[in-house]
Amino acid sequence: MAAAATGQGATSVAGNGTARPLVLTRKINAGANSAQTKVPNTYQLEPSKEFAFATHREAIREIISTCLEEALNASEADPKDVLMNTLAKIKSDLLQLQAVLFPRHRVVVHGIIGNIGHNQPSLIYGSQCLASPECGDDGVSVSVKNYDRFLCVCAFGSYQS
Repeated sequence: MAAAATGQGATSVAGNGTARPLVLTRKINAGANSAQTKVPNTYQLEPSKEFAFATHREAIREIISTCLEEALNASEADPKDVLMNTLAKIKSDLLQLQAVLFPRHRVVVHGIIGNIGHNQPSLIYGSQCLASPECGDDGVSVSVKNYDRFLCVCAFGSYQS
């Protein structure tokens, strides 16, 4: 099937040896007599409660905890590989959750990993986020450790109007 453009802004399609024009129309002026559909404004200063990051803290905490427990049991020797693979999995899972539950939030995830020697870890990690609780902004932090490794991940969600 071949398509060619005509001088009138329409296209013609050749099929079975005949060509018929495809007219592309669009209603420009609906007229004064037609009923107009009122479309709601999409600009919001804050999300509805069911679409707020803070509403879904436990689901987010569960995703992060599951990924961190898997990372502790990982057989990879290089901590950098463990951290990057874990953050990639967390990011993937949170993006799926974000698309459904809090689509207008920007999510930031921080992670840190370290090895434990004979002493307790000597690394201190802190993270803060400017948040507006009435917009559903919040953060979730999960830390896990075993005999030779520790991981800490923080996820912050801030509403983007």
